[in-house]
Amino acid sequence: MPGTFGLTSGTPTAVQMAADVCRIYPYALAERALVHTMSVYVDGGGSGTGNTHVKLVVYSGTTLVATSAEGTITDTQAAGWVDLAISPPVELAAGTYSLGYIADNTSARGHYHHDGADAGAWGNDTYSDGPETTFVDDSAGAAVYNVFVHADYYTYKSMGCAWALEFAAAFAVPAVISGAPVISAPTEGENLPTGDTTATASFTHPTAAQIAYEWEVDTDNPPTAGTNYQQIITGLNDSGAAVSVVLADLDANTWYLRTRAWDAYDGGNYSSWSDVVTCYVFEVLYLLAGTQVQKTVLGAANKIYVIVEGSDPLVSANATYDTAGDPMRYATTPREDVVFVKEGDTTLCATVATEQLAFRRQERVYVSGLKVRLADGLKLDRGHLLAISHARSGLSGWYPIRKITHDFKAAETTVEIGDYSLSPRTAGDLAVRTASALAQMRKEKGI
Repeated sequence: MPGTFGLTSGTPTAVQMAADVCRIYPYALAERALVHTMSVYVDGGGSGTGNTHVKLVVYSGTTLVATSAEGTITDTQAAGWVDLAISPPVELAAGTYSLGYIADNTSARGHYHHDGADAGAWGNDTYSDGPETTFVDDSAGAAVYNVFVHADYYTYKSMGCAWALEFAAAFAVPAVISGAPVISAPTEGENLPTGDTTATASFTHPTAAQIAYEWEVDTDNPPTAGTNYQQIITGLNDSGAAVSVVLADLDANTWYLRTRAWDAYDGGNYSSWSDVVTCYVFEVLYLLAGTQVQKTVLGAANKIYVIVEGSDPLVSANATYDTAGDPMRYATTPREDVVFVKEGDTTLCATVATEQLAFRRQERVYVSGLKVRLADGLKLDRGHLLAISHARSGLSGWYPIRKITHDFKAAETTVEIGDYSLSPRTAGDLAVRTASALAQMRKEKGI
């Protein structure tokens, strides 16, 4: 919401502005704010001739934190407020700040106005080189009246564990925003444990302005403010900086995340949404101490030879993986294997070779001996996928659950997972079974 802090009411008394002097007074800011404009009450009715130039300032203690654009007071100007932009807007925490002005031209007719209260300070400060970064009080205890100066700002509103900025329709510094942020974490398809997780993105503004980020995460794609929806809006961040937020308490599910940049200086001018990142969150199950994991691997092959045992002349055929239509899922180095069948002709061998090649295009893994707590094992179902990461056996990925055995006395569950437990574990077994099935079909059809 919009807010103002500073001296805005009372009976103004006009006083001639002195050149190369900075005049300030303290005022309390009650809330966190983004200051975008300052205003001073002045007129041009003083003695002398010519225009007076002023800049408005904000000090935190003796440290300069904001300077406005320059304003001009003409020698015929009627009393009233002059609004000057703070560009870029300045973020201030709640606290006490000193507001004031610095002016030039001692012979000009510019007047400032005060309320008669004595709480301020002044310091010698050459106007031409800008306000001093560190204020030096030269008032030596003399009465320094409060100047009619105030600052306008927009407030921060709490949104759960994050902060959101409420901006007006337009700021003093228009900008154009284009493109979309890039999410670097989590990565597309990443597996994550339940609980909090960190998301990181970056965006470079075309005019190098500061930006805020709006994040959305949901189990709907794209996020649509459903039951599991979270929205997080950051404070201001430097253009191009990597910004991280915490996605709180994600449960086991498929989650979709996206973000867009928010141009704070253009009153809600948004970038495009980033690409949606899909991540998989699962409950972590820990193996029991002493678990003996047994891993069996059926290696990949890109060429299969099938030979009928004892045939004379030789009856055989082969199948070779064609990389033209489908990218290789393993190294292009030849990985050949030979399969022997008990009986058959060339057509049968070719069929067996093709089927076996389709089965052997990638490495297949079977793992047994995985032991977990019974309480965890009872949550598992045969046929469902289980994500596993086991450094000692080199396992990392998703595998179907093939067998579950519960031992209620020992309060433990043994699980077997793998890609091929429902299929023969050797190439020879598969070929023999295929050949037998085909032979039986041929007999039934009288071929």
